[in-house]
Amino acid sequence: MSWLLGPVLLNILTLGQSYIISIAVVLLMLSSIQDYLNDLIGPESISVAPGQSANNQAIMRLLLNQKVQNVRMIEYDSESVKALIFFFLDKGANVHVLLQHPDSAVNESQRRRLIFQIVTKHEEYAGYEDRITFSYYRDTASVRGRQVDDTLISLGWYTYDRRTGITGRQVWGHNNPAVLTDQTSAEGRVLVQFYDSLFGNLLANSEPWEEVVSRYELYIRSSAGSGSARQLRFEVELGRVDDRYQLPNGVTLATSGSGDLATISRSELLPVLSSAFDDRRWDVAAISDGVLDPATCRLAISARSSADDRLVGFVSVHSTGNPEVAKLHWLAVDTGWRGHGIGNALVRAACGCAISQGYTRMTLRTEDFRVAAIALYRGLGFREVPENG
Repeated sequence: MSWLLGPVLLNILTLGQSYIISIAVVLLMLSSIQDYLNDLIGPESISVAPGQSANNQAIMRLLLNQKVQNVRMIEYDSESVKALIFFFLDKGANVHVLLQHPDSAVNESQRRRLIFQIVTKHEEYAGYEDRITFSYYRDTASVRGRQVDDTLISLGWYTYDRRTGITGRQVWGHNNPAVLTDQTSAEGRVLVQFYDSLFGNLLANSEPWEEVVSRYELYIRSSAGSGSARQLRFEVELGRVDDRYQLPNGVTLATSGSGDLATISRSELLPVLSSAFDDRRWDVAAISDGVLDPATCRLAISARSSADDRLVGFVSVHSTGNPEVAKLHWLAVDTGWRGHGIGNALVRAACGCAISQGYTRMTLRTEDFRVAAIALYRGLGFREVPENG
């Protein structure tokens, strides 16, 4: 009909009138398109991104000039996710990220990838340890989510399928569309309620980074090949270490000076040291000569379970050739007690005791595959130094 009436109208109307009518027609068309899009993607308070990367970029644009304090994320580890995490960290936010556990990987290739991402976290997020928390959920990766203060809520999902590849049938992953909305909107409140429940359920069936990474140190060591571990040296000015610590309920620390070393049970130390340093051959004589040697050991700190008085952690401080420098040695936490802050408390207590004995610096050596311990030392202010430094 319009193509029949068009020439007639052009002959009747002036040029200006024709322009006005044309603009009106375009506006009507755009209005119809907007109504269609609203019906398709929902209310105006919700935006839809075609995939995770586009959604993350939209979040960063919206929050570019805003302050951020607390963020909770459910993710599958990727470069776009890392970019979003660093965006929040650089804004000063405290970030808790739930990531997929390697035990829930869909194949061995994905499991290896997840493990190597876990053991490099201490390097990627060095300097942010006090504001970033990683937990690993055991469900298969599916939902994606980001909750920012009381401002934004975002949800998406991740799916898998199998395709024929070079090595046969392979698993492929897909980032699907994600929604982003204001938490104060009606839709946002519904999503927040769902997200709170989801985050809590995943967190209840998760493990902290410190516990997961310690389990895979042996995996990394065997993957790298026997005998290829590199020795690293760390050092810290003791005055810079905060020696205040917090222990889990039911755990206490006891300090033994050089004159009390004979009272420490070697047989109790044996299983704890064997689990932490399983690349060595341990017996009572080895502990007496190498760990509690009165010629060098200046103090020993033990962590015990109050329930059964069982030894669950240990660290020792030794003298060096420099009267101002002490050496931290033999930090060990029983396998079943890792991930609860006991190692952190032992090191802080050791630094405080070293100061009381007149030391001003603490040094230590460790292997490069002990990534959980390295992350702990760096978080307390230890810095790697060259062997000739």
